[in-house]
Amino acid sequence: MFDYIIMAEWEPVDAEAIFIKDKVINEDNEIPVESEAIAIEKPPKKKRTLTDKQKEALAKGRAKAKLSREAKLKSHEELKKEQRTEMKEKKEQQLTQKEQRRLDTRKKVESRLLEDWEKKKYEALSSMKDMGSYNTMEAYLDTLSKEDILDKVKLKKRLNFMVTHLQNKIST
Repeated sequence: MFDYIIMAEWEPVDAEAIFIKDKVINEDNEIPVESEAIAIEKPPKKKRTLTDKQKEALAKGRAKAKLSREAKLKSHEELKKEQRTEMKEKKEQQLTQKEQRRLDTRKKVESRLLEDWEKKKYEALSSMKDMGSYNTMEAYLDTLSKEDILDKVKLKKRLNFMVTHLQNKIST
């Protein structure tokens, strides 16, 4: 607000004088009277006024900047959406690949278990002493479902039931 002009009042100083903080000390070590401060007010700065042409240009520039920001934002959002969809597709593809590998492995295990069952079934049938017991045993073994064969617990229960049933049938 106020600018201070410092004016010092003293007598002319010789060349050998030493200056210390707005005070002058001469050879006689005399300190002159301190300086007086006079306040001078600066007039306030006028606001910059724009012409109509400048205002129009400023408005156009702002509109252009806004459009470019919106375009960048939209393109950024679209890019993010594309990345998300790509990630989802990759994930689904990976899941389907994993699922396919799992199914392939399951089929291999099932086919191996069924082959083992067929071998054991024919070994058991080949050990039969007569055709009557062979036919009844074959009829019972053919009633076993694929689920029974693949589940060892169910298979044991069904086979135990068949064996006890056949033993009862043969003994009577």
